[in-house]
Amino acid sequence: MELASISDAALIPHAVASVLDVHGGSDQPMLSTLIVYLRRQESLIIVDNCEHLVEGAAHFIRDLLLGCPGLSVLVTSREVLAVSGEVTWRVPSLSLPDPDDDDTTDSVLAFESVRLFVARAVAARPGFVLNDDTSSHVTNICRQLDGCPSQLSWPRPV
Repeated sequence: MELASISDAALIPHAVASVLDVHGGSDQPMLSTLIVYLRRQESLIIVDNCEHLVEGAAHFIRDLLLGCPGLSVLVTSREVLAVSGEVTWRVPSLSLPDPDDDDTTDSVLAFESVRLFVARAVAARPGFVLNDDTSSHVTNICRQLDGCPSQLSWPRPV
């Protein structure tokens, strides 16, 4: 579940419920509805991009885990949530061209960040082509992002 577009932590339970197709009544909070729904099953919820909602996401996840013994949560974030039992893994940045390197198409495709950028660009705009005219722009973007893969995604066009 992608949280990048959510600006208010109070909306996290509703976003999760929407993904799970869980509908609640007006008489109880959505968190309680989710706990009732998830309580008796083994589930994995994946939460992506919650660094801008760290405190609210941490409270939500903690409450959900306390109420649902068979639940596991995988979170991708630049920030640690500090939830009891949390285990963190640092994911290294993708390789990226050095500013002194040649920015030709063939040379920049040797780097993971450029290959990921191109794959995402083609998915978003099927006509995108990495060539000698675009490669310097792509490598500049990858350098500005420090090779961080979580920042190399954007929504697909509607």
